[in-house]
Amino acid sequence: MRRLSRLLAKRVPAGTAAELEAFVIKTIILIGPPGSGKSSCGKVLAKRLDWSFIDTDRLIEDRVGMTVPEIFERQGERFFRSLEREFLNGLVAGTLGLKLADLVIGTGGGLPIAPGNFELLGKLGVVICLHASVKELVTRLSADTGRPLLAVPGSEPMAGDRAQALTVRLEMILQERWQYYQKAQYQFDTTGLTTEEVAAGIVKLLNISA
Repeated sequence: MRRLSRLLAKRVPAGTAAELEAFVIKTIILIGPPGSGKSSCGKVLAKRLDWSFIDTDRLIEDRVGMTVPEIFERQGERFFRSLEREFLNGLVAGTLGLKLADLVIGTGGGLPIAPGNFELLGKLGVVICLHASVKELVTRLSADTGRPLLAVPGSEPMAGDRAQALTVRLEMILQERWQYYQKAQYQFDTTGLTTEEVAAGIVKLLNISA
């Protein structure tokens, strides 16, 4: 039987119980590597809480009229990261027309790594890092060809070759980004868990009435 003990509380915001409760219920931000479940689990979590859900990548796509792979191909990663920063600034400033309460935000995997971005996320609410074993991430991402930074050379690589290439790429990404991911107030290992189990675990962790 799977155990939700994989859920590990890392740091808790300082303050009284009342202050903590007010902080927690404002907004939940999910960060973590590709395939960790930020979007899929975020949607289920929002539905369970009867909150709204937004995906930063999808909102950026809607704004510029291009998919993330198209943005990377035509404008480059630096331009995409500038869009992420602009989006975050707009959220914090309240200029995007989004209500920053009863909200779950699923972020792009690289969003927290730009200087100052994590601090902006912290101004919005409680930050939870979802992660999973590399083997699990590879399994989840094996059929996903829409992630520019996980692109595998070759139009139709053999399944084994793709899995090996994904493993190497993911290990590199995790090594580069873990110092930023570990800043999150909570760490949650989604390995072997369903989206429903992850959502239930987060609700329990934050002591939110669902």
